[in-house]
Amino acid sequence: MTPTEFFASKGWSRLQAEGVIKSCGYRPWGEDGQATEWRANHLYDWCSARGYDHRTAEGQLSFLDYDLRNNLSSIGAKLRKAQTVEEATAAVHAYVVRLRDPSTRLTPA
Repeated sequence: MTPTEFFASKGWSRLQAEGVIKSCGYRPWGEDGQATEWRANHLYDWCSARGYDHRTAEGQLSFLDYDLRNNLSSIGAKLRKAQTVEEATAAVHAYVVRLRDPSTRLTPA
């Protein structure tokens, strides 16, 4: 399942899903051995509490979906209103800014 298909399966429109992926520059952790630009400590804790592996696409995408629906629901609400990929990308921009905060990156053990 592609990341776009994952988000579409969670109820986001295909255009909204494409905007999330485009905005976040999503790539699974394993491609280059580094965490995607995520709130990595929160990702690790969230996945651990729910039985996901934080290094997998399933864990990372599930966390992102949860975050947009719950912790950052105002951003998720803007995303829900998006009718184009560009609008969806713009809606998620504030989330991406938070993801790239250096204080939230996972520090290697």
